[in-house]
This record gives sequence, structure tokens and C-alpha cells, in this order.
Amino acid sequence: MENVGALAILLAFCLAIYAAVGSVAGKIFKKPFLGASGERAVYAVWLLLTLASGILVYSLFTGDFRMAYVAEHSNQGMKGMYKFTAWWGGQEGSLLLWSWLLSTYSVVVVFTNRRKLRNMMPYVTGILMVTESFFLMLVTFVVKNLTDDFMIRPTSKEFWALNAFLIGYGVRKLRERPLRGELRNLRPNS
Repeated sequence: MENVGALAILLAFCLAIYAAVGSVAGKIFKKPFLGASGERAVYAVWLLLTLASGILVYSLFTGDFRMAYVAEHSNQGMKGMYKFTAWWGGQEGSLLLWSWLLSTYSVVVVFTNRRKLRNMMPYVTGILMVTESFFLMLVTFVVKNLTDDFMIRPTSKEFWALNAFLIGYGVRKLRERPLRGELRNLRPNS
């Protein structure tokens, strides 16, 4: 499921570029079907980003700590509202949220103007999808790489916290060499 989210973001990036180029090229070269397919690609971008966002939010709610983003921005003791707000708690999730909001806005604009403003809509679609492509480029290639965060990280039995990356260096050292015997077994019984 995590790989589906990463693939959805990458496909949304590719389709956003296609929508931008296709809608404007359809207008310039007087190819109405190319322009229409560019506008249909806007719907596909929204659907793919909704899928990726849904996977992330579902993983936050269910506490799937195999995903690095979930492990870094939530814990088991959080209430549902706070787990939902963890969606935009980190830079990667925040950019995904803004990408999803922009794609939602783009779908609304394309849908409400499907029969009016036909001379202007290819350019509007192109501008919206260039902006969407920029955000998706940030999500896919620039920031800490949310697509990597969608990948399953191997969990180790030697760590009992949410994730091994959340445990500081000092705690790891305490586990390896307990002080004066008072910290014998910090791991729960497995």
C-alpha cells in the first residue's frame, strides 16, 4: 500500500506536466481532443493525489509506524484530530496537502467552466498544472522525499519505541551498557 502512494505521487507529477503541455498545445495547434485530454488529466491528477493523501491519512490513523513519516509525526497516544493534523505536521505532508488542495481547486475550475470560457480554459489549465507540477516536483524530488517515506522501513526488535530513528544516541547507549545495573531490560518482553 505504501508503494501505491509513492507511485500515485509520481504519476500525478507526470500527468500534471502532460495536462499543462497538452491543454496549451491543443489550443495553439487547434487540436481540441488534445486540449480536452489535458483537461481530463486534471481529474486524474486529483484522483491520484487523493489516493496518496488517503493512504497517508489512513496510515496516520491506524498507526502504521513502518512508514517513516507516520513514525516521525505521530504516536499511539494521539487523539484522532491530532493524528489527522499530523498530515501537515511535517514539510513533506504539508506539501502533499497543498498539492491536493491545488488539484481540488483545479478540478473545480475545470468542471465549472467545461462549457464556458472555452477560449481561455486551456491557458488556465496550463497555468494551474504548471503550478501543480512545481509542488509535485518538490514533493517527489526535492524535500526529504515523501515517496521514500511511503516505503516500508524494516522494524527492528531491539527498539521498543515508535521507531528506531526517534530514539536518541544516549538512549541507545543506555540500552547497550546499563548504568550500575538499574536499567537491565528496557525492552518489553517479546
